[in-house]
Amino acid sequence: AALYKKNILALRGSFRPVTKVNMDMFQKSYDIFIRERTVELENTIVVFEITLSNLKASGEIDEQDFMDRAELLCSLGHTVLISKFQEYYKLVEYFNNYTKARIGLTMGVNNLVDVFDEKYYRHLSGGILEAFGKLFFKDLKVYLYPMKDPETGQIMTSNNVKVHPRMKELYKFFKYNGKVMDIIDYDPDVMHIFSRDVLKKLMNGEKGWEDELPEGIPEIIKEKHLFSQKELPEGETPEKKKEKEKEDKAEDKSEDKKKGNKKKEEGTEKDELPELKIELDGIKDRKVRLTIHSSRLGDAVVSNDGEYLYYVCRFESGYDLWKTNLRTRETKILTKLGGSARNLFLDKEGKNLFLIANGSVKKVDVNSGSTKGIGLNGEMYLDRSN
Repeated sequence: AALYKKNILALRGSFRPVTKVNMDMFQKSYDIFIRERTVELENTIVVFEITLSNLKASGEIDEQDFMDRAELLCSLGHTVLISKFQEYYKLVEYFNNYTKARIGLTMGVNNLVDVFDEKYYRHLSGGILEAFGKLFFKDLKVYLYPMKDPETGQIMTSNNVKVHPRMKELYKFFKYNGKVMDIIDYDPDVMHIFSRDVLKKLMNGEKGWEDELPEGIPEIIKEKHLFSQKELPEGETPEKKKEKEKEDKAEDKSEDKKKGNKKKEEGTEKDELPELKIELDGIKDRKVRLTIHSSRLGDAVVSNDGEYLYYVCRFESGYDLWKTNLRTRETKILTKLGGSARNLFLDKEGKNLFLIANGSVKKVDVNSGSTKGIGLNGEMYLDRSN
């Protein structure tokens, strides 16, 4: 009854425990979802889904474990669904039994890569095409939360995600038909948080895990002793486990030191680096993408110091004004404009933007995004003699 004829936004995760990044994914995708043309706010439900395939510990279902997760999510006022669906298309099929309204899936980049992995659909006679026919049925849309590459620091979005070469054209089809939408205004300060890392800190008695969880969650975990020692072998305490890890770490360092000394003995001379050559021919014709998402661009302007790009672009609900840091690629929305927008200009001081939106002139503060209309008084003299 809770899902009947509702618009459904679903988030799948381990939520072990629920973290600030989970809440950022929820809030930012929800803000986009309720702006869709066919979505009515009062007829919308958000579902946090945990699959039984993610609840297995030592080959068996740990009932208390997923009850702990559900309890934390419910304490934040959210609806929790415990399902047996490993593949996303089965979850969508389940939702379609109760509603014909809009369905949205919020997921991270890693989950999207898994969706386009053929190995999950070998049991289907139609393979991945059969699964996608069920997954992207009717109005379903994926809201993609970016990921920061731990090695390069690059922000991974729908524009640079790497899928299997055989899946590239299929991925492009869904991407360019609007089935995958990037979450742009994410919080870069929480992107490093992963539930597994928080759980490890919690289990080992380390400090700082509380700062990575939503307000009120650490208190519930401590009060009810959630996730407490259930993964430790019999007779082992968090203190003993921590001490053992220190010993293992010391042994690893000692081994690495021996290997390093051996390498130095084997060869003390390094090969000379090749000369660095910069290809200058045709450099003016090379292009760099400045925005992190695809959309209909109205106009754009770069700040006086070259640090920021301001631009107006259109999604489904009209034009909005965006701001991108050209060095860090951090992007956020300055103000929602709706309707049409064009003729974007920056004042000499670089403090305010001026543009024409919906037939009127607007002034926008580049820092706060506050918007003010600019009134114009004009007079016309009609010379009747001509």
